[in-house]
Amino acid sequence: MKKWIRILAVLIVAVAALGIGGVAILVAVDTGKIRDLLSEQVQKATGRALVINGDLNLAISLRPSVIANDVTFANAAWGSSRSMVSLSRLEVGLDLVPLLKGEIHFTNVLLVEPKILLQRRADGRGNWQFGPAKALAAPSGKPGAAPVIPRLGQVEIQNAKFTFKDQAKGQEFEITVKQLSLDGEDPSGQLELTLAGAFSGAAFTVAGSLGRLDLLAADPASYPIDLSIRALSTKISVQGSVGRPLSAPNFDLGLRAKGDDISATIDGLKAFLPGTGVPPVPKIGGFEFSGRSLGGPDDPRLRDIKFSLGTAEEFNITGGGSITGIARAPEINMRLAVNGSDLRPFSGLAGVDFPKGPGYMVAAALAIKPGEISVTDLVVVFGASKLKGSASLSLIGAVPAVQADLTSETFDLNDILAVLSKAEITGAPKPDTKRLFADDPLPLAPLKLVNGEVTLKAKRVVAGPAPINDLKVRIKINDGNLSLAPVSARISGGKLDANVTLHGAAPNLKARLKLKGLDLGALLKEMQLTNIVSGKLDGTVDLAGSGASVRAIMAGLNGRTEIVMTDGRIESKYVDLIAADLVRAIMPWAHHAKDTKINCLVSRFDIKNGIAKSTGLLFDTEKMTITGGGQINLRSEKLDMQIKPHAKDASLVSLSVPIDIGGTLKSPSARPSTAALVKGVAGLALTAINPLALLALTVSAGESDKNPCIAALEKARSVKPKTTLAAPADQKSGNPIEAISKGIGVALKSLFGK
Repeated sequence: MKKWIRILAVLIVAVAALGIGGVAILVAVDTGKIRDLLSEQVQKATGRALVINGDLNLAISLRPSVIANDVTFANAAWGSSRSMVSLSRLEVGLDLVPLLKGEIHFTNVLLVEPKILLQRRADGRGNWQFGPAKALAAPSGKPGAAPVIPRLGQVEIQNAKFTFKDQAKGQEFEITVKQLSLDGEDPSGQLELTLAGAFSGAAFTVAGSLGRLDLLAADPASYPIDLSIRALSTKISVQGSVGRPLSAPNFDLGLRAKGDDISATIDGLKAFLPGTGVPPVPKIGGFEFSGRSLGGPDDPRLRDIKFSLGTAEEFNITGGGSITGIARAPEINMRLAVNGSDLRPFSGLAGVDFPKGPGYMVAAALAIKPGEISVTDLVVVFGASKLKGSASLSLIGAVPAVQADLTSETFDLNDILAVLSKAEITGAPKPDTKRLFADDPLPLAPLKLVNGEVTLKAKRVVAGPAPINDLKVRIKINDGNLSLAPVSARISGGKLDANVTLHGAAPNLKARLKLKGLDLGALLKEMQLTNIVSGKLDGTVDLAGSGASVRAIMAGLNGRTEIVMTDGRIESKYVDLIAADLVRAIMPWAHHAKDTKINCLVSRFDIKNGIAKSTGLLFDTEKMTITGGGQINLRSEKLDMQIKPHAKDASLVSLSVPIDIGGTLKSPSARPSTAALVKGVAGLALTAINPLALLALTVSAGESDKNPCIAALEKARSVKPKTTLAAPADQKSGNPIEAISKGIGVALKSLFGK
């Protein structure tokens, strides 16, 4: 702003010089003398030469005029060109009557095609800063007397060009003025201003009023300004005053801005400010802004800020606050509220095609200081989810540091997953693979971009059909390492505790999980998978691996997994189909209980270098016992397992058929180990309850287990069953039920094939 004030001061001096020249017209009409007088007065005031290269014409009357062609005003000695100002034509009219009272009144001033060069060198000095000037003589001729400030009638500038060169910042831009007029004929002496021009190709207009010129020259405590500006699809008003405008400017200006389309305004800004890196702004509607500018050029500040952006129907941002320390160390204090009901306007920013999506709201108090951003009173609502808390971001260290403390009554991931599942992500689809574990490099690079710690407490988290209650998790990132420790939650009546760490430098994963008292029946019902089984389940997982991808980690995985369940229930028909009472399964008139008691389920795997070996598998019910073993090669993902049903009814023991499980984790296969009579039935059973569901339940209770089922498992591994399996044709029995079962077996054999 000082730059413009100095330029205006120079113009005042030049006009005063012309006024003094007008006095000379009364005593002489020698144009050469007038030319010399004008140049002399400007030289005294600025230390630079004013040269009239063309004709100098005089029109003598009570209102004489001076017309000068091809006028130049010298640039600073270090400037990039010889002239700071040049113009094709200068015309000045003077009213002689006020001169009798010692006043100067210009009836008109016209500048045609002025070219003004403003530049600043690397040390910050501008060419508008002049050296010491000698006192300008008053018309009385007394040296050192205060100059007479002229009164302006009409001032007009046509087809002007202002060029700005900033060597310190390496910037250059241009303003063209098609038409500028100042009308000082108002009785109050106010200068009425109209201006039409363009800034780097972007058109703008200015209209309004300024204080009297003589008032400005007196450097008043309050100089009035009232302007309306139209630019970049925006209407701007500036109204207020500037104190001491020529010496120590102090602003008190009310600001208002309004636009019908924020995206058009932003696009206009990017057009003449290239390289700003501003992302594309979706078409979200108009905006309004108001505030008050206070302080001087060295300490400007904004207060009483209020703003609104967007439309109430789809997207809206409202807020307000203050900005201080703009010139030195800006500090922003704002309250913001973002509301919306449609995600589609942001598809371009995210690179996906969002659906309309659920409603959302974000509200917070935002404080921005040098090197620090903090958010308090944070409230985030997205669909059925609601988060509260606070967060901060420090930019002082080598990498940003984040701290956040969040709480939630309900956090529904289903809303987020629904949006992501419907969003059509751009880019070529990845080819299908026969492997379950992905070989894509883990996205570890972002872990090096930020440090921080985030804690989250949520009473209810919905992730899929099964809710998680009382979740507490601390997420910490430090020097590229990630940890989730501790993690605790309640899932279907059970208590989960976990610790997970991932060291990013040489990717290394460690995970420890402990589950106690999980209600398996409730979980399966909540997940809408099945209601055929129930029981309390305990489990532990202790794993470690390293590698740059999930596949690499699994290939070298070490650890152990264990699971134990006792006193459960399973629907009898599924137990029957696996190995036991086929008669009851296919004879609806046969009476049998709906449920079968599960005495226990135990599964253990020891994992070493990517090979998971079953060290015990036991599934014991009232009707049957299933044992099993084998291994899973996590490197190749191949399965080599076998489960062995043992019927507890001796008359039906021949219907118990061992089942081999092979294939891969992504495409498993299961088949009876022999061409037994019930081959088809066993296959039907596998289709019904997928034996991999048993294999996925992998845990261990350790050497100190006192559970009777664990003892039974150890016994089953060392003692052979007393009952041997025999081929159906060799069995002899007078039991009519046995005969019926044989007949049914033959029928099933013909139905399902060998």
